[in-house]
Amino acid sequence: CFSGAQRNEQANAEARRVAIKAKPDTPTGKLVVFSASQGDESALPYDKAKHGMFTYYLLKKLQETSGNTSLGELTDYVKAEVSKQAFKEKNKTQTPSVYNSSELEDWRNITLK
Repeated sequence: CFSGAQRNEQANAEARRVAIKAKPDTPTGKLVVFSASQGDESALPYDKAKHGMFTYYLLKKLQETSGNTSLGELTDYVKAEVSKQAFKEKNKTQTPSVYNSSELEDWRNITLK
C-alpha cells in the first residue's frame, strides 16, 4: 500500500496516487491473496495509527487473537472495519478483497495457529 518513504512525509501520500489495474486472475496452487482495496479504490492511510487502514486492522486482529483466528474471521473483520473506518475518516470507500485458488475451497476455515 505504501512506498518506501517514511510514513509521515508528504512524498508517501503522493506515492499512493499511483493506480495499478491488475489483470483479473485466479490464484493457483494453495494460495489465498488479501488485497487492501478493489481495483477502482485507493488504499487509504490511517493517519492516527501511521499505517494503511488495511494493514492497521489486519495487524490489530492478529494481535488481539495472538494469531489464533481463521482466514474467514480475519477476512470478515478486516473488510468490516476498513470499510467503516474509510468512510468515517476519509468519506471514501475502501473494500478489502480476498481471492483464493480453487484448490482451497474451504479456505475460510484455515486457521493461522
